[in-house]
Amino acid sequence: MFDLPFPYDGSNEHFGGTEAQFRRAAQPTQAGGRINSFFDHLYPLYPAPDEPGVVFGREPATAPTGGLVLPFNGQLSSNTYYSGHPGYDFAPYTSGQATTPVFAAAVGVVAEVGEHESGALYVRLVHTVPDVGQFQSTYWHLAADPFFAAMQGRVGETLPAGERIGTMGNTGWSTGHHLHFEVRFDANGDGRFTGDEVVDPFGFLPGPAYPQDPWAEAANFTDARGETYRHAPVPSRSLWVHSWGTRATVPLDGGGQMGAMGTDGGQTPPISLCAGAGSLPVGSTVYAAWSPDPPYTHEQVGVGSGCALSAFDAQGNAVTRFAPPVRVDLPVDLAALALLTADSAAIYWQETGSEQWARLDTVMDTAAGVASAYTDRPGRCALLGTPAVDMVPP
Repeated sequence: MFDLPFPYDGSNEHFGGTEAQFRRAAQPTQAGGRINSFFDHLYPLYPAPDEPGVVFGREPATAPTGGLVLPFNGQLSSNTYYSGHPGYDFAPYTSGQATTPVFAAAVGVVAEVGEHESGALYVRLVHTVPDVGQFQSTYWHLAADPFFAAMQGRVGETLPAGERIGTMGNTGWSTGHHLHFEVRFDANGDGRFTGDEVVDPFGFLPGPAYPQDPWAEAANFTDARGETYRHAPVPSRSLWVHSWGTRATVPLDGGGQMGAMGTDGGQTPPISLCAGAGSLPVGSTVYAAWSPDPPYTHEQVGVGSGCALSAFDAQGNAVTRFAPPVRVDLPVDLAALALLTADSAAIYWQETGSEQWARLDTVMDTAAGVASAYTDRPGRCALLGTPAVDMVPP
């Protein structure tokens, strides 16, 4: 349904691209991508106010919400800013300049073009999905330029995906040029698209620590102002035109191949698994998906081939060990691999609940464009290596 609402390749004209380009652009800026801030599933209500004059922000005051983010890969993080964020902040290609185009992410009807009381310029589109319902996409902090001016008076018009609707700007409550992209689902059918109905276009990947998306469950809690907040469940689903993962049921022998998963049109899969007989409980469900890389350091960087892996038995209990281990196959971007020192690339694994990355014995098949390693536990993986040049963002 949705595609990234800006040029994948840094140009001023191209909309859309390949799955590999999508995964590269969807990395955090600290890992060479375009995402400054992720959607926080715990909870996307904006940070709890820490100043008397701040009246918005209903994030619970109790841990683990404040200061941490639960992104779509289902693993609590301290470096996928920022806590309580209800959308995605995308960085421009040229920092500090209003030059990066903003496109309609999908076919939609112009619902609103305006200026928020904060001074932020925005465009809202409504998208109807048969048998699902209506979604709203909002594009915030747009620049006051001819592209935004041209949207005035177009309320009610249907736009094709990829039509330019503005430029990444710095209007309103903003600390620099960027696009805040927010999606809402009209869960109750009243046509209002409230802040309680924000959704993550990546969906949510269940994991051992969070087998259910907290935002997709009913919740009652006291916010930082001491007020009671009651939340009705709003599930997120994958809305991107590019697939980034899948789920599969383990067959009767407890093993199998999850090959070419998460792809459309035969493109390179973000991850493939090979589980031997008995590796997983019969009838269990396996979730495997692409996942963002950890932030670059001067000693180690990723090349865009990360993953998240989890499994649950037929009773819904998290599987904590795979015996025998399962093989993980990741695609290798040879151009990105060339940015690393020779023979330094390997698959690293981060166990659920840990901040540490452990190197796995890795087989690199550059001819086939695949890196392979075995793991005996769920968690995150990333293809990391030593940078040949300094790649840490300034």
